[in-house]
Amino acid sequence: MMDGFEKRKTQSKEAIFRVALELFEQHGFSRVCIPEIARQRVFRR
Repeated sequence: MMDGFEKRKTQSKEAIFRVALELFEQHGFSRVCIPEIARQRVFRR
């Protein structure tokens, strides 16, 4: 059973993964940087 912290941690990882995949599909792997993934993640909260 996950506590609240573990649940939020897992949800956050999954959201980052989804955002990264979407950006990779749109712009290509070599044109996406980590700060861009982070910015998109923050805007979607």
